[in-house]
Amino acid sequence: MKIPKLVYNLKDNIIFCLSLPLFVLAFAILYTPTFGNGTLIDWPHYEYSSMCIAIMAAIILATTSLSRFLLWLTTNKKRLSEFEYFIWQFGEVLVGCLFCAMFMSLFLHRPYFSILPITILIGLAVALFPYTVYWLYAERCERDQRIADAQKTIMELRSGMQHEGPNAIKFTDEKGTVRLIVSADKVISIEAAANYVNILYDKGGQLVKFSLRNTLKGIEELCNNYDIVRCHRSYFVNIHKIKLIRKETDGFFAELDIDGIKSIPISKLYASELIAKIE
Repeated sequence: MKIPKLVYNLKDNIIFCLSLPLFVLAFAILYTPTFGNGTLIDWPHYEYSSMCIAIMAAIILATTSLSRFLLWLTTNKKRLSEFEYFIWQFGEVLVGCLFCAMFMSLFLHRPYFSILPITILIGLAVALFPYTVYWLYAERCERDQRIADAQKTIMELRSGMQHEGPNAIKFTDEKGTVRLIVSADKVISIEAAANYVNILYDKGGQLVKFSLRNTLKGIEELCNNYDIVRCHRSYFVNIHKIKLIRKETDGFFAELDIDGIKSIPISKLYASELIAKIE
């Protein structure tokens, strides 16, 4: 299952890193956790308790910031699953607790492993609220974005139906529902992708890829009516977008007249039909 895109956003992670130590400070003011034999306010070093809490908040800020920066670098190359992300969060909290326990051990002159268990317990309990709120906020933003995208698509479809010209293609899904209306001369290529087809078209000078749940066989007759010809078992191409056809050792390829688009393979099965259409 995919996690919300907001989780990968650098700006939102910076806000989270700043908010977390502030929440810890507020928690320490409202509730005094017990460490070892006494509480924060019962320390012999009572006059240094505020400084101690501030230092622990700084430790949490540092460890969380480093963790989120590494998360941002990692997710630029690979998207995490929900399970992997929750494991990352658990490790993030655990590392913060380890360093806080080390500081407490040095400050109170107590054995590290006598302080560590209660530090981890309190750390996990305190982290539960901000981490849960952040996740729910990310899920809410993701849902709102999906709704906005769906509404935008509906508006575009309605607009297309009202202003469709004689050259407009109505692409339908496997159930026959119209999902995309686009002028035939704007379509560049269509590629099969499992149970979907990816329609690449020009929208106001920008290349747009639209995924449609259908098969190439399901839209083949529709495409052939508009000179969008099958050239490979996985591709259709608009013959008016072909600049040249070149032959290489591993077969034929159609080079398109649009920069930034890779050449489309042409199989022997469809080569003669494609060339006939072009001629």
